[in-house]
Amino acid sequence: MTSEHKDVSLTTNPSTNDDSSPVVARVSFKAPPFWKHNPKLYFAQIESQFAIAGITKGETKYHHAVAAIETDVIAQVSDIILNPPQELMYEALNERLIEQFADSETHRLKLLRQELQLGDDRPTQLLCKMRDLCSKVPEDLLKILWLQRLPTAVQQIQAVSTGDLDALAKILYVG
Repeated sequence: MTSEHKDVSLTTNPSTNDDSSPVVARVSFKAPPFWKHNPKLYFAQIESQFAIAGITKGETKYHHAVAAIETDVIAQVSDIILNPPQELMYEALNERLIEQFADSETHRLKLLRQELQLGDDRPTQLLCKMRDLCSKVPEDLLKILWLQRLPTAVQQIQAVSTGDLDALAKILYVG
């Protein structure tokens, strides 16, 4: 006996005579388009979606990920697409896409040092962007770089504050 409910197919468990114990046989899943500007975040998101959908098999993950890749991106991983490894094919695709599209540590440090500005962002948003760029930067150095991007009057006040960065950023947003 098979019935459909929304996008999940249910079948009766053949190992029991009880028709009230459905087993999920297939879950409809469509991966979001690959985000080449932040492939690490993309794979974190798609992993969460796989978990929600109950997808655990690497081969299934691989095929869903391949289906979500645009043609300009897929050309850069064509060797993996045309001849996928026998084992760990999803992991190989994941690693290659991150390698191809993730900014280098040097580039992220350059953005952190020179290009990232407060603009219309709140101080908390700027701090979050700075942390995303370089998670390995020590907190005291991050504080200096963050303060440099704040208005001069705020820099002077915050320079003498001893609180952690998150607390300082929240104070600035509330104040």
